[in-house]
Amino acid sequence: MTLFSQLVPFESQIDLAFRTTGRDGGHRFCGLFSDLTSAIRSAAKWKANFTRDVILKFYGGKTSGPERVLEFAPADQNQALCNNKVDAIIFEAGHPNGLTQEATTDCRARLVRVAGQPIDQLLATHPYYITFIIPGGMYVGNPGDVPTIGTRAVLVSSSDQPDEVVYAMVKAVADNFAVFRQLHPTLSTLKVRDMVPNALAIPIHPGALKYYREAGLFRQ
Repeated sequence: MTLFSQLVPFESQIDLAFRTTGRDGGHRFCGLFSDLTSAIRSAAKWKANFTRDVILKFYGGKTSGPERVLEFAPADQNQALCNNKVDAIIFEAGHPNGLTQEATTDCRARLVRVAGQPIDQLLATHPYYITFIIPGGMYVGNPGDVPTIGTRAVLVSSSDQPDEVVYAMVKAVADNFAVFRQLHPTLSTLKVRDMVPNALAIPIHPGALKYYREAGLFRQ
């Protein structure tokens, strides 16, 4: 069951976000890593590095060297950005989130668009990534919508779990959906149809699939 998206201005919806300081709002993603020193959130090192490298591959680029890519704990990355130790941060998370709010407020960070033909090609071959729009005005100093990509946060279950248990769980969430969306800000834009994961990216448990089909959410 999909819960939200993690985005990259990289992340939801879960998505990935690249943030730059306000010194030059005109930075384009394709030149970001070749020209700037970047920071990776170490707490999500494996995920951020993987997505970073996938994206750069489709732009025909790569990071220029380990001296240009620094790793910081989540609590330290915004301070590094604000103190000009790095020019950009790769961050994958659901939105809104406190770290992005802090960066945009304390050091006028700008979200960077992750979109265009290379990204379209990436999405065509990597079904576990999705497109997403971070709404304009969600963060200080970022009045316009920002297209990005990311992955979905998915609730997973063992295949040994009885079908009726998984069915009951998914149905309980759907039947109480209005209350469920109030549990966290990242869930506020979630729609019932968004809970159905991409079957090409991950197998769907038979119990969940039964509910999706009964509710008309899955027709394959």
